[in-house]
Amino acid sequence: MTNRPQNASGRLLQRLVRTPYWVLLSLFLLAACPTVPQNEGEPARVADVIKQIKADLGAYQAYDSVASAAKPLDDACKGIVGFYIDNVKVSLTTQTDDTVTGTGSATLPVGAATLSPSVSGSHERKGTQTLTFSLYPKVEPAPSTLQSMPGPIDSDKYPIASSLQRLRDGLLEASQAKPCVSLSPASGTDSGGTFVFGFTVINQLSVGGTLKFVIFSLGATNTTQRQASNTITVTFKARPGSQAAVQ
Repeated sequence: MTNRPQNASGRLLQRLVRTPYWVLLSLFLLAACPTVPQNEGEPARVADVIKQIKADLGAYQAYDSVASAAKPLDDACKGIVGFYIDNVKVSLTTQTDDTVTGTGSATLPVGAATLSPSVSGSHERKGTQTLTFSLYPKVEPAPSTLQSMPGPIDSDKYPIASSLQRLRDGLLEASQAKPCVSLSPASGTDSGGTFVFGFTVINQLSVGGTLKFVIFSLGATNTTQRQASNTITVTFKARPGSQAAVQ
């Protein structure tokens, strides 16, 4: 019988067949370990992160107070949209320096956390704690007179506010065609809507720079990834009269 030369695919298949199954499984699990976005620069103090979150939320509140007093759109549903931030739940992955006293020693660690494929959802980063808290921004009153629509919010400086502005713009765009819908119930309590995303921190304060957030969607992430990242859940409610819209 004449031996035929093997092609590359055939040789690879033979090597895989001879490879112990546990080695193949290990290679698969290593390839499947996801890496979440990482903080950059110097470890950021929790106090500085909270300060930036407040500034970001304030930028949206100031925008919404004016935008909600803008003239309704001349479209199918006479769209007018205004929603304020009711509350914000923040979850931060932090580390504490035991050599420093006081609560200000808590920082957000720098570097990626490579997640384990284990069911427990543990990850390689050690010595971290999850800090979860809520903020309740003060609602800015809308002007009593019609206002011009404000310009776009700087997404590099205020990414949270910019994302909420894009959500508002999308609701306004939806008012161009019927059926028209209200953004709040006709009666009863408005439970509001939620906007959830993850964020990383880029801290250049020590070199005269700024502290910035980079946000990313959590839609495609799993529970384990959420445990290893910083998250924000924004609950927003429609201002009275907001609609996309009931005629």
